[in-house]
Parts: sequence; C-alpha cells; structure tokens
Amino acid sequence: MQIPCIKVVQRGEAVPAIVDILRANVRTPDSTLGDFYAQAAALRVAERRLVELCGSFGVELLEAAMHDILGEGELRARKALSTLPKGVFYAQDEVEDDGMGSGPTPVRVRVSITDEAFVADFTGTGPQVRGTVNCTRVALMAAMRIMFTAITVPNLPANEGVFRPLEVICPDGTVFTAVHPAPTSTYWETRLVASDLVWQALGPVLPGSLTAGHYLSVCPEVLQTRHPVTGELALLVEPNAGGWGAGIDKDGEDGLFCMGNGQTYVLSSEVAETRYDVRVDRYGFDVVSGGEGRFRGGRGLVREYRMLSPGSVTASFGRSVKGAWPVAGGRAGTPNRVEVVFSDGRPPLQAGKVTRVPLRRGDVVRLVTGTGGGWGDPLRRDRWRVEQDMKAGLITQDIAVEIYGVTEEVEP
Repeated sequence: MQIPCIKVVQRGEAVPAIVDILRANVRTPDSTLGDFYAQAAALRVAERRLVELCGSFGVELLEAAMHDILGEGELRARKALSTLPKGVFYAQDEVEDDGMGSGPTPVRVRVSITDEAFVADFTGTGPQVRGTVNCTRVALMAAMRIMFTAITVPNLPANEGVFRPLEVICPDGTVFTAVHPAPTSTYWETRLVASDLVWQALGPVLPGSLTAGHYLSVCPEVLQTRHPVTGELALLVEPNAGGWGAGIDKDGEDGLFCMGNGQTYVLSSEVAETRYDVRVDRYGFDVVSGGEGRFRGGRGLVREYRMLSPGSVTASFGRSVKGAWPVAGGRAGTPNRVEVVFSDGRPPLQAGKVTRVPLRRGDVVRLVTGTGGGWGDPLRRDRWRVEQDMKAGLITQDIAVEIYGVTEEVEP
C-alpha cells in the first residue's frame, strides 16, 4: 500500500495544481498571495526531499518509517492520556462582540477524558455572526490540537499520530464552525476563545500543566500614518503583548504574546518613530488592580502613539469586557481595550473594536492589554514577593495594602 504523500511525489502533480487553482480562483494581484506562494514553495521543497529519500532508501522503507513515526506519536499521546484525570468537565463563556452590533455569543464545551479518547464537544455554542470573528472547523481543530498537545506531549514534535485519540464535536454553522458566506477575516480571535474554553474546563484539575487565564487576544492594531521623511502612506500593523495567568506555584509572565502569536515580535519604539510619523509617549506595564493572588497574573502593557500627521486606526481587541479568569480564590485579570484621546477636546473613545477612526495631528492612540488571572488567595502571598513587586514597579502601595494586606509601608 502506498500512502498519499508518496503517490503525490511519484506523480509530481501537487504543487502545479495548487498554483493553478490559486491563479484561477483568487482574483487579487500576485503580490497579495505571499502566504499561498510560500506554502507552494514549501511543498516544492518537500517534494524534492521526498524524492531524494525514495531514491536513497526506496519507497517501501520510507513508508515503513513514516508509519513507525505516526505510531510512535500515537503511543506517546495515549500513554500521556492515561495519566490525565478521567471524567467529564464543563466550561462556558462568550464571544463578546463581533464588531457589528451582535453579541455576546454563548460558547460551551463538554470535555470527556477516558484512557482511550479525549473528546471536546461544543454542542450548544451559539450561531455564526455578521461580523468577521467567525472561525471555521479547520481553525477549531487547530485550537483543539494546541490544547491536546499542551496537556499530553508538549515536547514531542507533532504528527498526525499524536492526534488519533482526539475527537472534536461541533454542529455546522456555529461561531466555531462557520459556513459560507460567513465572514472570517479575524477568525483567530474566536479560535483562541475555543482553546481558552477547554483551558477553563481543565485548568482546575490539571494545575501542573495549565495556568489561570491570560489576556487571550492577539490585540492587533492597524495605524495609518505616513513615513516621517518621504511622506508616503505607511501602515503600522502589529500585535500587542499582554499578561499571562498565574500557576499553582508561579507568577504569570509579564508582557508576553498570546498563545496565538508565536511567530511575531515586539515593535520597538525607536523603529516605530523612525518608520512612521508617530511619537511613542509611553510604553510600559499597566500597573492597576487586577490579577492578584497567592501568585499574581502577569502584567499587561500600555503603548501610546501620538500622531504627528493625520491618519486613522483600526483595531480588534478581544476579552475587552471582562478580564482573564482566576483560579482557587485569585482575582480576575483586567480587560484589553483601545482608547483614542482626541486633541480637540472631544470625549475620549474607548472600545474593544474600532474601524478606521479618523485621527488628527496630536491625537493619542492608547493600546492597553490585560493582566492575567491570579491563583490563590492574595492574603497568602509571601511578603517578600509583595516587596519585590513594589521594587519592580509592578504594584502600587495601595494594592499592597488593600489587596495583599500589608499593614506597614513597603520601601520601593
């Protein structure tokens, strides 16, 4: 028996077919298809490498090696699955809004764990919405594979065998399994909600593997500006880092990208001011009340861009209504938000999602990401940890007194 990838290599038809389909069906300039062409290029390299392997070792041996690798992945995953707590675990939450006036949309999961299977059932999740936050079944599967890997074999290179014990159930047409013609351009926000839902269900029973909730959203903004030297139109596009949840024996990470952003990096203030007609008035931790616990949630960030020429801002910040969920008596984290402070004295704008808001010279765009959820009673936090937070500027004296119960002033 020949496995599909070997058949493709022998025919040599896969990559040309993909490129032809793209050219025939995607009516946009080639320059906008970078991701697709990168995938096609990767397939060409994979095809060449597989042909070389077939030539060196033969198709039969290569098939056997692939089957062994898949079998090893399955064996390791099932062994890890056998160590997990057995039972049925529930969680419910919501997709807060879709940017078009719909929402909140309820989402639910029922996680069943046995020695043989890990089943995530999303039956009861609300329908797809008008806005662009819908995700598809493919994205939902990706979200579940992330969570399954995280709690079973996080250090094993993933292959299809690893996911054989995983089953995902969800009716078509939900906000997790949208069907045509539902818009899906910011699908990643809802995909993250799906991962977080399973995280909420299992976090309390897997304290050694999962923390309290984190700020969750990619928090991307698109700032239309101009190049400060040439005057040409320029787009500042970036995700924003935030706070992760505390664990059973550790504080959460401060200012780290969310679980959907492993391939990006923080834009430095110096680069922003060099390439865009903005001034960075502030970039630092958002030191406010939220996320306290015996172990505290990681701090979110505040970044302020002052416009030096007219422009606009579009942003989609999820988890903007309520903050990250806590565990075992910790305090909830803080929400994400976008603020626009207008230079002409109008009341400031504050929202989770904004679209092409016109900006004048002197207006300030403030991007605020949330603090992660806390773990455990804040009154049980070690005094020296409170003192270290004070010295690092991560909490205020008021927080130390009112939430952590410190009775005398802490030297900063």
